[in-house]
Amino acid sequence: MSDFLTDEEKAEQIKTWIKENGMSVFVGVAIAVSGLFGYRYWQDREKTLSEEASALYSEIQQASTTNSDTIYSKVAQLKSNYSSTPYAALAAMIAAKQHAIKGDNEKAATELKWVVDNASEKVSSDLAKLRLARVYIAEKQMDKASSILSGSFPTSYLSIIEELKGDIYLANNEVQKAKESYDKAILSSQGAPTSFLKMKRDNLGA
Repeated sequence: MSDFLTDEEKAEQIKTWIKENGMSVFVGVAIAVSGLFGYRYWQDREKTLSEEASALYSEIQQASTTNSDTIYSKVAQLKSNYSSTPYAALAAMIAAKQHAIKGDNEKAATELKWVVDNASEKVSSDLAKLRLARVYIAEKQMDKASSILSGSFPTSYLSIIEELKGDIYLANNEVQKAKESYDKAILSSQGAPTSFLKMKRDNLGA
């Protein structure tokens, strides 16, 4: 039917359609354009945050080699302002290591707990859990360490988990279970160095 309309009638139809639908079309276009610019702004913002966090993390790495106490304020800054980046978790683990070296296991545990709760990548969270278990074992808090190790981990961590379980069993005087865990740790080492692990196992006898 529309094929038989005159040019004037077609023009009038277009005007009527624009009058009825123009505002919704305008709003739709405006939303699409604002969404595009918003996405680009988000991308640029994320890139800037990542670059700033990377620079600060490099400073933290450098400070850790000299055992400078400035590391802790820088780590706090990174955790506060750039917690959404992977660098925050990595920095917190550096701080935890520094605390552990100084014998302050409580502060080391605090940093590792932060990583477990806030890490943007699961690999960092899993690694922090295992390090936290080591801290608990050093502090004779075997129940807390066991609770962590009872969780779900990738199979690549099996050797470490079994070694830590062996340490817990040994601390609890469960020598046979300790032997079994150390044996499992050695068998699942997948080429990782096991000399220290084998020494611990050999000390328990055949």
